[in-house]
Amino acid sequence: MNWNFLLPVELVFGSGPRHEIKSYIEKIGGTRGVLVCGKSFLRNGTADAFLQAADGALVSVFSDIRPNPTTENVNACAAEMRRVEADFAVALGGGSPMDCCKAACAIARGTDNIEPYHNGDKPVTAEEAIPMIAFATTAGTASEVTNISVLTNVEAGVKKPMN
Repeated sequence: MNWNFLLPVELVFGSGPRHEIKSYIEKIGGTRGVLVCGKSFLRNGTADAFLQAADGALVSVFSDIRPNPTTENVNACAAEMRRVEADFAVALGGGSPMDCCKAACAIARGTDNIEPYHNGDKPVTAEEAIPMIAFATTAGTASEVTNISVLTNVEAGVKKPMN
């Protein structure tokens, strides 16, 4: 049996990688970004440390994400990306911020509704998407290395992946 496995992701492991965030932003050509994280990172000062290390390149923080992010969370996050004219995003945390950020980045330059993509009715295109940098703080879902987001559509009562 032969097979190939490709995840076009660069992984960096170490103590304090936030100090290198500016170089990651420069590598992708980012100028205006949104930090996507859970509320705990606002309370404990971690979000502020990232904002400071980004030296003005992160212009907004989005933290309205519930565990098992909803399509509504994604739509609100993408709206914030459009509001500040973000050309990249930084996800900080575990699977929920990662999944929300990935899905929001997929529509940041396009539609205001993730549901056609989540339902599989419409493919994600590069023209509508912005790049994302992920800082994983938990071990578990490996959300930082895949293009899959698991989202909950509360209205439809459905939780499923999209890519």
